Amino acid sequence: MIRNCPVTKADIILAEDIFGANIGALQGKTVRKKSTRVVTTIHELPTEIIEHHRNVTLEADINEIPFVITTSRSIHFYTAKLIKNEKSATIATSIKQVIQLRAKPTWRRAI
Repeated sequence: MIRNCPVTKADIILAEDIFGANIGALQGKTVRKKSTRVVTTIHELPTEIIEHHRNVTLEADINEIPFVITTSRSIHFYTAKLIKNEKSATIATSIKQVIQLRAKPTWRRAI
């Protein structure tokens, strides 16, 4: 104890209850847990579904981090692809890859 200090042990406990634990003391001591791996499987789509959704409107967007994100309107099929830069040739290549993926009769679906 410090002499002539008006702060008591009860005051410290009460302050921890009000403000929470000392975050600075916790930083660097917590460990990040490894995330579980996503398993993908390939499913065959029936021909009727492929024929019914042959014409799909494809929308693309680029976020702050250079990802090309596409959405197929009617079937709600989303893709995200990290790109090196935001040049038009890079974006066009990325969109062509999505179109090629969309044209395949088998699609990957995360389970």
